[in-house]
Amino acid sequence: MKLENRYTKKQMIENINECILKLYENESKKAMEQVLVLLEQFQTMIENCNEDDNLSEKRKGLSFLHELLEQYKYGDILAIADCLQKNAKQFIEEYYEINQKENSGLRHEYI
Repeated sequence: MKLENRYTKKQMIENINECILKLYENESKKAMEQVLVLLEQFQTMIENCNEDDNLSEKRKGLSFLHELLEQYKYGDILAIADCLQKNAKQFIEEYYEINQKENSGLRHEYI
């Protein structure tokens, strides 16, 4: 069962960019609240990756999520911003590309 993905790709990128800006501008309280929302959404996206079809994507997502959680745990604002800039955007691009193919019937199984 797929969980609800509340945001479009564009909205996710905008949310990430807004959060990164807040982190770099030292609006830490607002930014950290936004990071929690993003963490929840990333977790939902990872859970939506079918293990058989998207195992590689799921592994990348879990690795990225683990890194982001570690940075959040230590309150390292700049490391969180860097992780979002580098890894979150890449994960979003790949996630939506794969899901767009699945939803449009363009995904092919390879033997």
